[in-house]
Formats: sequence, C-alpha cells, structure tokens
Amino acid sequence: MLNCETAVSLETLLAEATRLRGEGARMVTATGLDEQDHFEIIYTFSRSVAPDNGGRYGEGALAPSFSHLRLSVGKTEAVPSLSGIFSSAFLIENEMKELLGINITGLSIDYGGHLFLVAGAVETPLARPGATVPLARAKGAGISVSAEARRAGEPVVGLPAKPGNGRGPEVTR
Repeated sequence: MLNCETAVSLETLLAEATRLRGEGARMVTATGLDEQDHFEIIYTFSRSVAPDNGGRYGEGALAPSFSHLRLSVGKTEAVPSLSGIFSSAFLIENEMKELLGINITGLSIDYGGHLFLVAGAVETPLARPGATVPLARAKGAGISVSAEARRAGEPVVGLPAKPGNGRGPEVTR
C-alpha cells in the first residue's frame, strides 16, 4: 500500500470520495487491476498545497499532493460510480467497465460497452485469461451458450485459457 493510500469497501467508497471532494481534491484517474479472482481499483486524487520544500516551486506556487483509495471487489460485485461526485470519473469508469469487465453502476454517462470497442470486438480485452463475466453479458456479446448450461443456473463465461487458440469463450459453472 502507498503511504497516502486508504483501503475502502463498497460501503465506504462514496463517503471517502465525498470527503476528499470536500477537502478540495480533484480526481486524477483510477486504475483497474484484474487479480484473477477479484478486482482492485486504485482511485487517485490530487489537491494543491503550499509546499514546504525550500522554494522549489517558486514564491507563492502550489505543489500537488496525491491521495489514493484502494478498493478490492469480487468479480461480480457492483461498484458504485464516482461520477456523481467527480463528473470526469465517467470516462475512466467506462474504460474499466468495458476493457476489464468491472461492474460499475450508476454512471452519469454510460457508453454501454462502446467507448473504445466496436460491435463484434472481443469483450473485456484486458481481462486476464480465465477471468469470468456473467452469463447475461455473454448473451449480449453474441456468445452462444448451450441449453444444458442455461438449465444449470447462472453460469459464467470464461475467456480461453490460451489466448488465440481459436476455441472462443467457454461456459463454466
């Protein structure tokens, strides 16, 4: 963990982001990490502070100070969008949703999986091999699911274990 990093949960994420906003922070970016069995999201915030650095930034200049929130979530958990607190968050959140498959809900502007990807593109291209997406998303992507798998409940679709093997996504339980 970074020394200016705070671990948050789904229950505390919005409150912590609101606190940072109240302290004058701006959202810089967020980084989504696919850790195979869960996602890590690191939100980065900046605020300008008077430097205590011997004038390195010049007389009256302000220096950036960074803070981070780290969220660890399960692959199917819904993550609330920060776009209601930091309006620019909708871009990076759409990117994480589309490219990694993170289930971000409540986006102020939701591109529906087409910020970067065109129809027919590989779904969640930055997800790790073996990562999973819900059955409903597989159907929406035009991936065929056998009747047996549908009767078995809510299976998930896994990406091929070996990228480029031509087999396509597999249905697992």
